[in-house]
Amino acid sequence: MAESSASSGYQNMPCSLPQYDFPKPPCKLDGNIPSNMSAQEIIKLAGTCYIRGFDYGRLDSYVKEDQQSLELVHLLFTSAEMTRKKQYDQAARLLMRCLTFSSQWGSPIQRLCYYFSRALQDRMERHLKPALNHTNKVDGCYSKTQSNGLAMIKSVENASGIHVIDLEIRTGVQWSGLMQSLALRHPSHLVDTLRITLVGMKGEELIDSGRRLDEFIEALAIPFFYRIVEISSMEDIHEDVIVRLRPRIMVNIEVEGEHNSRCFENRFIEVLFYCNTWFDCLDVIFPDRLDTCRVMYEEVFSGKTIRNLIACERKDRWVRYVGTDVWRCLFNHKGLKEISFSYPAWYQARILLKEFPHGEYYTLEANGSAVTIGWKGTQLLAIFAWTCS
Repeated sequence: MAESSASSGYQNMPCSLPQYDFPKPPCKLDGNIPSNMSAQEIIKLAGTCYIRGFDYGRLDSYVKEDQQSLELVHLLFTSAEMTRKKQYDQAARLLMRCLTFSSQWGSPIQRLCYYFSRALQDRMERHLKPALNHTNKVDGCYSKTQSNGLAMIKSVENASGIHVIDLEIRTGVQWSGLMQSLALRHPSHLVDTLRITLVGMKGEELIDSGRRLDEFIEALAIPFFYRIVEISSMEDIHEDVIVRLRPRIMVNIEVEGEHNSRCFENRFIEVLFYCNTWFDCLDVIFPDRLDTCRVMYEEVFSGKTIRNLIACERKDRWVRYVGTDVWRCLFNHKGLKEISFSYPAWYQARILLKEFPHGEYYTLEANGSAVTIGWKGTQLLAIFAWTCS
């Protein structure tokens, strides 16, 4: 996948961490300092202080937790710089300190630094012991095409037979809106049949999802059939296969990030800011920091992704998230045409987001014809709709 141009405020960093131009800090560095800073503010300020060589001894007016977080992120930046310079003895000592003061059970900053410190350790070990390198393949790299029921309602409003192919069904709850919309059709436009093909790598989970869909639609009196297609890897699904199917509409949801830079320093900063937002989001949604489900999610999903993005290079790096412009070029080249989301889809999406706990922190914005979903102003996911031209 080709690299795309950087556009966010913390991109375009030259290949030297100390020269990076961080966004302006959220406060003046003259003692007029707020307490209880957000995780995003801490990362931005710590980066600014690192670049400017700011003396942390002047930050006595910070609350203790914020000061400790700033110092921890500063330590992480220094560790990354030593790793980049291949000064591994210094990097190893600094990373040991990072791991001492960070924790997978702590604050969002402590959790973030914990996983990034482990990833930097892994990167260092790969360079020191190339014979022991291991390929960390992360399932579902950069090309997971998903479906969204709300986006499809208008495109199939007059269709009598509907066939949906879902490449990542999970619980199947995303199809409840489409099913309810079909059930509310005028008697003269009732749907003859709804078919959903469930594609995935775990047969038992696919069967459970199919049963849930069957139970949900039973009360709606819609002729419904589902089929399960089990594959060994998501890499078996190629864009060319999807294009040959000529779907009336295809919806894909992608990470809204520029995490595919060949320059380690660029990639490190991009992933740090992005994952910091995820950890802050999880801290609000799951306030119990000892919640084993939260820790497991962070370890399995965020931890593995961070490790692959930071520790691996070339063929070993399987996670290659790219921006919206790259996806547009790819699908336009394949002969697909991007289409806009209808006003009812926008309206329902906004309502659904606001109904979630802490819905005031979610943002929904337009990016051309696409839609981006964010947390406290930082965009996390992009949703596209395509049709065969």
